[in-house]
Amino acid sequence: MHAHHQEGIEGLDKVSFPVSCAPDSQQSFERGVALLHSFGYEEAERQFTEIAQKDPACAMAHWGIAMSYFHQIWERPQEAKLQRGHEEMEKARKIAAPTDRERGYIHALSVFYDDPASKDYEKRVTSYSDAMGQLYRQFPKYLEAGAFSRSSGETRLA
Repeated sequence: MHAHHQEGIEGLDKVSFPVSCAPDSQQSFERGVALLHSFGYEEAERQFTEIAQKDPACAMAHWGIAMSYFHQIWERPQEAKLQRGHEEMEKARKIAAPTDRERGYIHALSVFYDDPASKDYEKRVTSYSDAMGQLYRQFPKYLEAGAFSRSSGETRLA
């Protein structure tokens, strides 16, 4: 496991990622996304978990938790993380995000986590990357979809 960030992290880039969660969750959500971009997965997981606890109607908090298990550059998720990611995506789908954009993020990551027992990692990554690319084409003004699409498609593990 790689731990790049500690509590009280500073120097994260500014992220603009509007979500339909409670207004007081927005800043925390954007911090969580910035942590994902900075490979601060453990801290991002804590950030999104806190949002999910405080704002149970925030489907995207569960997306964020599952994203924190997907370490695209240096390791494939082990079975336990795949199962946990699958469970988080089930929660996100059950909550039913109110916007097409949020449902698109949830769909794309669900494609990666569906069938957690499957061993075909490349198929998972390709399907996720394709779904994120489609989301970015649908919502090109939201740069985060493009960033997540490129990061998965260009950093596949062999």
